[in-house]
Amino acid sequence: MRKYIYVALVAAVVFISGTAQAVLMHQWTFNDGTANDSVGGANGILMGGAIVSNANNGTLVTSANGDWLDLVGPTIAINTYSKVSLVLWETQPTTNQSYSMTAAFGNLANPGNKYVAISTTRGDNVSRSMITDGSNNPGYTSERGENGPELNDGLLHQYVLTIGALECCADTQVISLFIDGQLYGYANLLGRTLGGISNNFAALMKGTYTADGTVIGSVDEFRIYDNSMNCDEVLALYREGPEPIPEPATLVLLGLGSLALLRRRK
Repeated sequence: MRKYIYVALVAAVVFISGTAQAVLMHQWTFNDGTANDSVGGANGILMGGAIVSNANNGTLVTSANGDWLDLVGPTIAINTYSKVSLVLWETQPTTNQSYSMTAAFGNLANPGNKYVAISTTRGDNVSRSMITDGSNNPGYTSERGENGPELNDGLLHQYVLTIGALECCADTQVISLFIDGQLYGYANLLGRTLGGISNNFAALMKGTYTADGTVIGSVDEFRIYDNSMNCDEVLALYREGPEPIPEPATLVLLGLGSLALLRRRK
C-alpha cells in the first residue's frame, strides 16, 4: 500500500514542478519467498547455495563462496540507461571478506573490464561505487568511483549509487555513493557512460571479476531507478526502509478490490 501512495505523491510532484523524477524500473523485495522482480520482470535465478529466507520480511541469503543471484542482465539492459540509481539494502557478517561486488552489471572477465557496481566489502577495507567502460586500459586503471566505510557489523545498511547530475555539485555527470541516506562523495565520470557496459551479466553478491569470490551476507531489497536521485530522495528512501510485507488486512482489502473489479468487467 505504501508503494502506491509513494507513486501517487511522485506523480503529484512531477505535475506541480515539471521536473523529471526517478522512476522505479526493477525491484527485488524477496517478500513473497522468491527472487522475482515485482516491477520489471527480470526474475532472479538463485545460484550455488543461495536461498530466499522468510526472515526479516524476506531476504536473499548467501552463506558460502559460490552463492549469488543472477539478475538476468539482458532483461535489465543497463546500457540503455543514460542515468541510474541503484538502491541496495544489505547486511554483512562481522568477519572481513576479500574483494568482490555486491550489485554488479557488465561482462565476466579477469579483469572485469566494463562494469558498474556497488561493492560493500573489499580487501582494502572500504565500500565503493564504481564504473568503467574499458576506456584507455581495461579494469580498475580506468575506473571512476567513490569510497565509503566498510561496514562489517552484522547490521542492515542502505547503499545507493547514482550516475548523472547531483544538485550539490557543479558537474553534470558524476558517480556518487550514499550510505544510510548520507552522501559520502562523488567523482566526475570523465566520459564514462552506461552505454559502454555489456548487458551480459547482472548479479547480486557476485562481481564481474572471475577471480573474485562471492559476498557472504544477506540482501533485504534491491531497486533500479531510471534517473539520478538527489540527496533528499535518497534520505527519504532510507527513512522509509525496505518494502514491508503487506499486512493480512491489507491483502484482504486488495483481494476484495480485485474481485469487485473483475465482477464489474463481467
